[in-house]
Amino acid sequence: MVQRHWKIQEYKCGKLVGSQTMAGAMFSESEMIVLLQRLASKQLPKHEIVSASLKRGAAGYSLVLEPVVVSTVDGLTIRLGDDPEFVATLIPARKDRADAQRPPRPQALRPDRCGHHGRQDHHR
Repeated sequence: MVQRHWKIQEYKCGKLVGSQTMAGAMFSESEMIVLLQRLASKQLPKHEIVSASLKRGAAGYSLVLEPVVVSTVDGLTIRLGDDPEFVATLIPARKDRADAQRPPRPQALRPDRCGHHGRQDHHR
């Protein structure tokens, strides 16, 4: 039986460009969110990092580093960013690594940097 594990995937312009698997015990959900925020912030200009670090509801606050967390019977999925987009899936022990596929993307609302449609909630 395969132990519970995290699968982290990076997508650019909708294409998978990187993937890494690690033991599920290495990160809690909140620790994985912090890791994804760190990975995504490497691609952002300083002013967007500052805006995303403001208190929620503050003038200039940005959702650019805000995670989307979905928990299902098949596992836990955390999505963060538009381009690149990082997806971390906590796969339960009963599933095989090969069974983990990219979860469906939330409904697209506005074009991202690649001309595709991404989340609209970057700036309020």
